[in-house]
Amino acid sequence: MIDRPKQGFGVPVHEWFFDRLGGRAQQELLHFCGTAEILDRGAVDRLFERRQWVQLWYLLNLALWHREFIE
Repeated sequence: MIDRPKQGFGVPVHEWFFDRLGGRAQQELLHFCGTAEILDRGAVDRLFERRQWVQLWYLLNLALWHREFIE
């Protein structure tokens, strides 16, 4: 085990978005679209419609970072 290469850690984004995180993520991203004016709300809505969880995960992290350090 010590000599094997790193394997990384897969985040269970799909499962999280099907649970309570999905609603919270949508609220956070819509707030971010309205306040930061960086993202297009229609594009974010389409990502939710298409269930593009991985892309939404990245955007959620950006939105939370922005709320913590910029707002």
